[in-house]
Amino acid sequence: MSELKKCPCGETPSKLWITDAGQGGKWAHVAGMCCNEWMIEFRTEYNGLDSDKCMELAIENWNEAKRG
Repeated sequence: MSELKKCPCGETPSKLWITDAGQGGKWAHVAGMCCNEWMIEFRTEYNGLDSDKCMELAIENWNEAKRG
């Protein structure tokens, strides 16, 4: 897994969780395995949630998300 930026809780998650956003596979949610309170929505490009490509997209979007 690529290097992850810190979560707003202050921890750097050891892993990300991807869950379906209920929009037919187009969008998913990603949350860090730290506080599980901050999540972002990202486009899956219709890749399976358990695919390497989907995880790459989740990591990219996690790292690019604005933090307060």
